[in-house]
Amino acid sequence: TATWLLSGARVYVSGEGIYSKAQKDAVCNLYMYACSHNEDEFERFMKRMKVPLAHQKARLELEKDNADLAVASQAFVEGGNHPEDARTMSYIFKYLRHVSYVDRAIGLWADADRYNIELKSLGEQLHKSISSNQTNKNLQPILDEIYILNSELKATLNEFSAACGKAARLSRKLLVHLIILIAVISITAVALISLLILNDIRRKIFLLKEGAGRISKSDYQTKIDLSSTDELGMLAVSLNEMSDMLLQTTASLEEKNRRLITTQKEMEKARDKALESSRLKTEFLSNMSHEIRTPMNAVTGFTDMLLYTNLDEEQINYAKKIKVNGEALLSLINDILDFSKIEAGELEIEKITFDIKLLAHEVCNLIRSKYKSKPIKIITRISERISFLVTGDPQRYRQVLNNLMDNAFKFTESGEIELAIDIEDEKDDRIKIHAAIRDTGIGIPKDKLETIFAPFQQADGSTTRKYGGIGLGLSICKRISNHMDGDVWAESPVFYEPSPSALLIEEQVSKTGYPGSIFHFTAWLEKQRS
Repeated sequence: TATWLLSGARVYVSGEGIYSKAQKDAVCNLYMYACSHNEDEFERFMKRMKVPLAHQKARLELEKDNADLAVASQAFVEGGNHPEDARTMSYIFKYLRHVSYVDRAIGLWADADRYNIELKSLGEQLHKSISSNQTNKNLQPILDEIYILNSELKATLNEFSAACGKAARLSRKLLVHLIILIAVISITAVALISLLILNDIRRKIFLLKEGAGRISKSDYQTKIDLSSTDELGMLAVSLNEMSDMLLQTTASLEEKNRRLITTQKEMEKARDKALESSRLKTEFLSNMSHEIRTPMNAVTGFTDMLLYTNLDEEQINYAKKIKVNGEALLSLINDILDFSKIEAGELEIEKITFDIKLLAHEVCNLIRSKYKSKPIKIITRISERISFLVTGDPQRYRQVLNNLMDNAFKFTESGEIELAIDIEDEKDDRIKIHAAIRDTGIGIPKDKLETIFAPFQQADGSTTRKYGGIGLGLSICKRISNHMDGDVWAESPVFYEPSPSALLIEEQVSKTGYPGSIFHFTAWLEKQRS
């Protein structure tokens, strides 16, 4: 601190020299201008006045409550001070301005600034008088004022210089006293350490041992009362810090645990509420669907009977429309019932032996008869490796396969639909059957390949309007496949990255006008050897 004060006194003495020299040169230039009327002298006067004015700018900035040291330092540099000295001057002013001898110097500085402002004003007044061609006699009163003002300014600067000198002397004395004090303390400390080192080490070790024992018993409140800068003292500080951290961590964990318990209770309440709401919704859908299905069965049944009566062509057409729409509504109701079962956790997967090949052909024949008006070719490729029966739930397997094939036909106007079934994996007596349904339909946007499997979701709003459905079929398929330890997913070739297969895709698009899509369905079934 004393060294810093000494350095500060030095830079202020240096700054006072720059300030004083610029002021004296400015007065000299002003007198020469009064004698010669040479504008260059007046320009030199104005240039030299920038030095004290820059120092004034720094002082005014530093006197603010929220002084900007960077602005003040820049002003000192503009006043001719070295950048390093400018920073020191700013810090000295800001942090020591209320010290008596520093405050005295600042007051003198402010007085000198006021004199310089008056000097600049008199200089400008003199310039105005000379510019208006007044006689030397008329200029004399101004010169007399300049002389008096300069004398007062010199006296003020001398006092300021004396104040800076006093500060430097006090700093030197403080430095000497500190050196002496440090020397005395060092000698005394060495003597005491030499006499008490053994007992001190024993005391510290005892305190550390006692403190470590308290920490091991989860007593984090009592600290180790050991103030030392040696290794044992640092160890004590570390143990105290560790104790504080453990205390804070314990408190934080307890608070988090309380919050977690509260949050868990709130989440449980919200979950119970959501489950109850879902249960009521599912129960409502199920009841509603049952209530609707009974009259719809009657409608479709009587429609079938009506078609076997003597009807004209127009009446037959109407009856067929009733039958088609009734069956569509029944399919929708069945989807809602299945979805309600799944939501309620009532979906059961049976274990019945069946023939996958036969089931696949039955699905294809059913779909072909349903969409016989569409110019679509059905291709069936079933691997020769599937030469055995399997055990699983044929009804649910058929439901998924039928839904995916129906979906492919619904979104394909022409071209072909291929059903390929093969073995993907095999473990002991279980096999993973992979069915892929490829179509040449409108395709699926890349950002919809996942969302189409969410309940009540379709590729876009126009899909429902044009093709019908409410977006439950694919969701039901995915959940049924999950119950069979499998999955359902989709891909659309138009969104593949460029690859050698791109030529095949381009060929398909050129033939049909659409990129198509592929739906995959996997399920684990039990293999029957006999």
